[in-house]
Amino acid sequence: MSKILSLDETKELLIGWRENGDRKAYTSLTVHNFDLVNDMVQKHEENGMDYNDLFSSGVEGLIKAINKFDYENCSIENFYNYACVMIESQIEMELTNYNKHKHVLSFEDLIIQGHDGNHIQVSDLLSSDDNETYNLIMSKMKSEIIKEVLKSLTPTQRQIIIMRYGLDENKCKTQGEIADGVGCSQQYISKQEKDALLKLRRPENVKKLKLYYD
Repeated sequence: MSKILSLDETKELLIGWRENGDRKAYTSLTVHNFDLVNDMVQKHEENGMDYNDLFSSGVEGLIKAINKFDYENCSIENFYNYACVMIESQIEMELTNYNKHKHVLSFEDLIIQGHDGNHIQVSDLLSSDDNETYNLIMSKMKSEIIKEVLKSLTPTQRQIIIMRYGLDENKCKTQGEIADGVGCSQQYISKQEKDALLKLRRPENVKKLKLYYD
């Protein structure tokens, strides 16, 4: 169990990080609140997501709280309530995203009900002479392949890869731009991107990505 920080220690560390860029203060604030994240994660373990993914999401919420809490105008006693709200919000966002995309499109998935009441499958549409329909389904399948591969990453790594390579149809961002946007160092972003790319090179992911490019 991590040491529980006193309110005075918490405020001192917040000031050290936010005003002086003290990385040790940032690390201490984060690590000593892992138990808080764990407590929040345990409430959602029945929802089907991997514990590590939920925990990573919770840490993202904690980091947002560390970077945004207004310690100048709010009592430091409110920090932990604020952190809980941010952690819970980030976990619920990740769960919503997971539930939205957990079913990967396959050739046997039911897509739509035809005029005659029969279900049309992906395989039926792919055999169609309708080029527009074919292109639409292929686009949908490629999108699902990318989403499935990205699920092998932590939420933080996933978001970095999406922003770095413009997978959300926005302009590709540099590591520096991402670091400035989330309030951390470029070195941290660089390490997370490197780790993410190593995961994406795993044989099972390479196989899926080959389907995308084929």
